This record gives sequence, structure tokens and C-alpha cells, in this order.
Amino acid sequence: MNDGLLPLLGVGERLHPELDAMFIAKPDKSVELTVTAKSLKAAWDEINQKLWEGYSKFSAKDWAGRHTAVSEEDFEREPHRNRFTVLLGRTAHLAYHLGQATLARPKA
Repeated sequence: MNDGLLPLLGVGERLHPELDAMFIAKPDKSVELTVTAKSLKAAWDEINQKLWEGYSKFSAKDWAGRHTAVSEEDFEREPHRNRFTVLLGRTAHLAYHLGQATLARPKA
């Protein structure tokens, strides 16, 4: 999912759209996994590095600016549809899944 943040936030083009079929677009276990854990980790690191580089260049005004999935007209009516809101939403979603994983761990 982080790969999709690159164009959404205006940081750059997606780096690994080939992973969509295995992890996003198709139901679990309906597509054979053709990546290794090592190559997936390398892709994850590459994407996160590119995001970090983009984030580091954003000013407060950039964060408050519209993301690419909202039109200029809609953004005038709904200025809360900005880059920072996208980041907050993605962070909250990740925190939710971290909580699920924590609760799913077997009790020792």
C-alpha cells in the first residue's frame, strides 16, 4: 500500500506495481506468490526510503496541500482532503492492524 502513496502524495511514480495482484487486487491465496521474503523486504525498504525522501522535502504548506486524488474544485470545498490527512489515515490504519496482530498472538 505504501507504494501507492508515492503518486498520491506527489512524491513520484510507483516503484512496484507488480505486487498489486499478489497483495492488493486479488483475494488472498488466489494468486501464487512469486516473490521471496528477501525481495519483498528490499522492495519495502526501497519504497519507504523514497517516501522518507519526499516527506523530508515537504514544508507545512506542502502537507496542507491537496493530494492527487482530489480535484482542485473539491479541495476548495474540502481543504481537509490534504496530504497530511492521508498520512494520518494510513498511520491510524497501520496502528489498527498492529493492535490486531498483538491481540492475535498466543498467550504464553
